[in-house]
Amino acid sequence: MYAGVYNDNVPLNISTDRGLTWTSLSDGLPNSTCRDIHVFEGDSNIIFLALEGDYMWRTLDAGGSWERMDSDQGFTDGNAYTVKMHPTDSNIAWAGTRYDGAFKTTDGGDNWTQMGEEDFEPYVRFLARHPTQPDILFMGTQDGHGVYKTTDAGETWEEANDGFTNVDIQCLAIHPDVQN
Repeated sequence: MYAGVYNDNVPLNISTDRGLTWTSLSDGLPNSTCRDIHVFEGDSNIIFLALEGDYMWRTLDAGGSWERMDSDQGFTDGNAYTVKMHPTDSNIAWAGTRYDGAFKTTDGGDNWTQMGEEDFEPYVRFLARHPTQPDILFMGTQDGHGVYKTTDAGETWEEANDGFTNVDIQCLAIHPDVQN
């Protein structure tokens, strides 16, 4: 079990006893606010961490060492807010940021590409990936933009706001029985 901490010098902690005790996994991480954690389903050594004001971070050894992914890898916005990984391919992940919209990597985080149309830069607060159809993702945004949906792994996004009017989305979840 992992816990991300708000505005602390220990942004990530782990519990191996169901939350009775916690140990820091923050050696090598900056003092920052953890916004999201994603552990790869196929190998728990691979973890992506979204830190507010300090980009995206990756570990391949369960937190023994961390690597920052920033503008050198194409990740242009330092305010990472959310991250989701493909369930079976550790090379594919999606990230949402505050100022530059959403990004995707297809090489495990070495390079990131901004998703969507040109000038599509919503404040992405949350990403939700369909549990059985990984090319379907939903993007929860702020600044009144609501929800967007992709069925092609992030190449294109469509508004999914029927019933919403000028809302800020804080979180999203997809029921596993929903097919699309």
